[in-house]
Amino acid sequence: MKRCPICKGRLQENICSRCGADLAMLLTIEQQAENQLNKAFLQLSKGNLNQAKLAVENSLQLKREPLAVVLYSFINS
Repeated sequence: MKRCPICKGRLQENICSRCGADLAMLLTIEQQAENQLNKAFLQLSKGNLNQAKLAVENSLQLKREPLAVVLYSFINS
């Protein structure tokens, strides 16, 4: 996340310098979603389709990223 979702100010740390919002939890969730998506790709590369599907579903529950949506569609096709 590069901008505060509240005031659209540029982020440099966990607290927005413009509005003062503490975004630590939101940034943590975003990182967890990315980690799950990476895990999905790793599991897919190993041929573990069920594990990849579970990881991409976890990622989508945390944050709906276009790449995760495409990967989910690919796994389920």
